[in-house]
Amino acid sequence: MSCRSPAIDATRRKREYDMSRKSKKVKATSLLPMCAAGGVFIGLGLGALMDNLALVLVICAVVGAGVGYAIDRKNGVTYGRH
Repeated sequence: MSCRSPAIDATRRKREYDMSRKSKKVKATSLLPMCAAGGVFIGLGLGALMDNLALVLVICAVVGAGVGYAIDRKNGVTYGRH
């Protein structure tokens, strides 16, 4: 014989079912900062190898930011209050 009442068990089962069936909306996260930072680090390494640090660093950072923006746009990330 159970110590709990059937009403409590039914309520608990319903709550667990509702929680498992809820769709959880996950907000898309921007990859642009990570890609730009990766471009900076790649630019540091390549710039040191090529003896032209400033130019290669800027080019790699811009390319990384562009790649990050393209990925974000594909994933539906907005940068404003849309």
